[in-house]
This record gives sequence, C-alpha cells and structure tokens, in this order.
Amino acid sequence: MSKQFIVVAVLIFIAGGFLYLQEDRRTEDLPLSQQFEEKTTSIDGITIVVQPELFDDDNLTFSIQLTTHSGDLSMYSPGSNIRLKSGDEELVPLRAENVSGSGPSEHHRELIVVFPGSPSSSFALVLLQLAGATETTLQWP
Repeated sequence: MSKQFIVVAVLIFIAGGFLYLQEDRRTEDLPLSQQFEEKTTSIDGITIVVQPELFDDDNLTFSIQLTTHSGDLSMYSPGSNIRLKSGDEELVPLRAENVSGSGPSEHHRELIVVFPGSPSSSFALVLLQLAGATETTLQWP
C-alpha cells in the first residue's frame, strides 16, 4: 500500500472519531429535560405511554397513560407497583395519583408519578404486576 493511502485512511478514521464524539457531546450538552422522550409500549392488550419531566424542585415526574379495550385498570395501584431505577438505586414514588378529573376507570388511567431527586444519565421506569406481567420496563435514554 502506498503511504498516501495510509495517510488518507488515518485521516478519515480520525475525522470519523471526531464527528462521533461531537454528536455524543451535543446530547450531553442538552438540558436533561430535553433529553427525555415519550416512550410507548404494549403488554397483554394494555398500551402504556410515558413522558418523563424534570421540574425545578429536582423531582422527576412521569405522566403515564394506560389504555386497554379489555380488562380492568381500576385496581392497578401505581404507588406500590411503580419503581424508578437510577444508577444503583431503586426508588419508590413520593406521590402517585390519578390526573385530576380522570379517576380510575376500567379501560383508561392517566397518572402522575413523582420520584425524589434527579436521575442519573440513564434511568428506567418499572411497572410491576401490570396485566399479569411481573414487570414492564421503559428505559431512558
């Protein structure tokens, strides 16, 4: 191989690494609240939509929508069946309640679940005992 080919290959490799690191740094530079994205999943006929938000008081709040066309969501207890895994910690909610005006119904629940503190850069919301599943996990980022 010629020296020119090797030099060009090394330069391309260095430029690619630089661009990769710049893209990663742009995500880290975003405020944590902008890194959160809405997640949707389904388990045994229940659609779960979750939107995390970090508020000024450094509590992490999740808006959770549960929807099913068969089954009963009214008996699901979010206070005792939702956990936050952040780093080495597993946290229980400070507060878990129905959104005002949307009391527990058989087919649709809107919940607000609040956890103490700011999460690490990677965290997971775990819903326990929903639709017979031992646990359902949604991961960020």
